[in-house]
Amino acid sequence: MEAKRVRVTGKLGRYISILLTVFLVIEELFKGIDLITGKPSLVAIFYECGFSTEGIMVLGIVTVLNTVIILFPAAFVWGCFLMASRFVVISGFYLLEHHVKAAVAEGILLLLVLLLLRLGHPFSLYYRNKKNLR
Repeated sequence: MEAKRVRVTGKLGRYISILLTVFLVIEELFKGIDLITGKPSLVAIFYECGFSTEGIMVLGIVTVLNTVIILFPAAFVWGCFLMASRFVVISGFYLLEHHVKAAVAEGILLLLVLLLLRLGHPFSLYYRNKKNLR
Protein backbone atom coordinates (compact mmCIF):
# COMPACT_ATOMS: atom_id res chain seq x y z
CA MET A 1 0.00 0.00 0.00
CA GLU A 2 1.20 3.43 -0.85
CA ALA A 3 1.19 6.07 1.87
CA LYS A 4 -1.01 9.04 1.13
CA ARG A 5 0.57 12.48 1.28
CA VAL A 6 -1.43 14.94 3.31
CA ARG A 7 -1.00 18.60 2.41
CA VAL A 8 -2.78 21.83 3.02
CA THR A 9 -4.46 22.03 -0.32
CA GLY A 10 -6.16 24.74 -2.21
CA LYS A 11 -5.59 28.43 -2.16
CA LEU A 12 -5.02 28.70 1.59
CA GLY A 13 -2.02 26.36 1.54
CA ARG A 14 -0.59 28.13 -1.47
CA TYR A 15 -0.98 31.58 0.09
CA ILE A 16 0.59 30.46 3.36
CA SER A 17 3.48 28.94 1.42
CA ILE A 18 3.95 32.13 -0.61
CA LEU A 19 3.98 34.31 2.53
CA LEU A 20 6.44 32.05 4.35
CA THR A 21 8.72 31.86 1.33
CA VAL A 22 8.78 35.62 0.82
CA PHE A 23 9.32 36.29 4.54
CA LEU A 24 12.16 33.79 4.91
CA VAL A 25 13.88 34.80 1.68
CA ILE A 26 13.83 38.52 2.51
CA GLU A 27 14.88 37.97 6.13
CA GLU A 28 17.73 35.64 5.21
CA LEU A 29 18.88 37.82 2.31
CA PHE A 30 19.26 40.79 4.65
CA LYS A 31 20.97 38.63 7.27
CA GLY A 32 23.40 37.30 4.65
CA ILE A 33 24.21 40.78 3.39
CA ASP A 34 24.78 41.91 6.98
CA LEU A 35 27.15 38.99 7.52
CA ILE A 36 29.07 39.78 4.33
CA THR A 37 29.42 43.46 5.18
CA GLY A 38 30.28 42.70 8.80
CA LYS A 39 27.48 44.41 10.73
CA PRO A 40 28.90 44.66 14.27
CA SER A 41 25.75 43.64 16.15
CA LEU A 42 25.40 40.45 14.11
CA VAL A 43 29.01 39.31 13.81
CA ALA A 44 29.98 39.94 17.45
CA ILE A 45 28.70 36.52 18.52
CA PHE A 46 30.79 34.83 15.84
CA TYR A 47 33.91 36.68 16.93
CA GLU A 48 33.26 35.47 20.50
CA CYS A 49 33.06 31.89 19.20
CA GLY A 50 36.40 32.20 17.39
CA PHE A 51 35.29 32.77 13.78
CA SER A 52 37.58 34.75 11.52
CA THR A 53 36.40 37.55 9.28
CA GLU A 54 36.71 35.27 6.24
CA GLY A 55 34.62 32.57 7.95
CA ILE A 56 31.86 35.07 8.68
CA MET A 57 31.92 36.25 5.06
CA VAL A 58 31.67 32.65 3.84
CA LEU A 59 28.68 32.11 6.13
CA GLY A 60 27.08 35.24 4.66
CA ILE A 61 27.72 34.06 1.10
CA VAL A 62 26.22 30.65 1.91
CA THR A 63 23.18 32.41 3.38
CA VAL A 64 22.66 34.53 0.27
CA LEU A 65 23.11 31.54 -2.05
CA ASN A 66 20.69 29.59 0.09
CA THR A 67 17.99 32.20 -0.43
CA VAL A 68 18.48 31.91 -4.18
CA ILE A 69 18.28 28.10 -4.06
CA ILE A 70 14.93 28.17 -2.24
CA LEU A 71 13.33 30.18 -5.03
CA PHE A 72 13.69 27.32 -7.53
CA PRO A 73 11.15 24.48 -7.17
CA ALA A 74 13.64 21.81 -8.28
CA ALA A 75 16.10 22.71 -5.51
CA PHE A 76 13.55 23.74 -2.88
CA VAL A 77 14.05 20.78 -0.55
CA TRP A 78 17.84 21.16 -0.61
CA GLY A 79 17.50 24.86 0.12
CA CYS A 80 15.19 24.21 3.07
CA PHE A 81 17.56 21.61 4.51
CA LEU A 82 20.55 23.94 4.11
CA MET A 83 18.65 26.77 5.76
CA ALA A 84 17.47 24.53 8.60
CA SER A 85 20.99 23.24 9.23
CA ARG A 86 22.32 26.78 9.27
CA PHE A 87 19.67 27.74 11.85
CA VAL A 88 20.68 24.79 14.04
CA VAL A 89 24.38 25.71 13.84
CA ILE A 90 23.80 29.38 14.59
CA SER A 91 21.46 28.61 17.49
CA GLY A 92 24.14 26.28 18.85
CA PHE A 93 26.65 29.13 18.79
CA TYR A 94 24.13 31.37 20.52
CA LEU A 95 23.64 28.77 23.24
CA LEU A 96 27.42 28.41 23.68
CA GLU A 97 27.59 32.10 24.50
CA HIS A 98 24.44 31.97 26.70
CA HIS A 99 22.26 34.07 24.36
CA VAL A 100 19.04 32.16 24.95
CA LYS A 101 16.68 34.74 23.39
CA ALA A 102 18.61 34.73 20.13
CA ALA A 103 18.68 30.93 20.11
CA VAL A 104 14.90 30.83 20.60
CA ALA A 105 14.47 33.27 17.71
CA GLU A 106 16.55 31.00 15.48
CA GLY A 107 14.47 28.04 16.69
CA ILE A 108 11.27 29.79 15.63
CA LEU A 109 12.75 30.40 12.19
CA LEU A 110 13.71 26.72 12.08
CA LEU A 111 10.09 25.77 12.74
CA LEU A 112 8.97 28.11 9.95
CA VAL A 113 11.38 26.42 7.55
CA LEU A 114 10.05 23.01 8.54
CA LEU A 115 6.48 24.22 8.02
CA LEU A 116 7.46 25.60 4.64
CA LEU A 117 9.04 22.29 3.75
CA ARG A 118 5.81 20.55 4.72
CA LEU A 119 3.69 22.91 2.62
CA GLY A 120 5.94 22.67 -0.41
CA HIS A 121 7.09 25.22 -2.95
CA PRO A 122 4.30 27.68 -3.80
CA PHE A 123 4.91 27.52 -7.54
CA SER A 124 5.49 23.80 -7.93
CA LEU A 125 3.52 21.67 -10.35
CA TYR A 126 1.49 20.32 -7.42
CA TYR A 127 -0.57 23.50 -7.32
CA ARG A 128 -0.86 23.76 -11.10
CA ASN A 129 -2.34 20.28 -11.44
CA LYS A 130 -6.07 20.72 -10.75
CA LYS A 131 -6.63 16.98 -10.25
CA ASN A 132 -4.62 16.98 -7.00
CA LEU A 133 -6.68 19.78 -5.43
CA ARG A 134 -9.77 17.70 -4.64
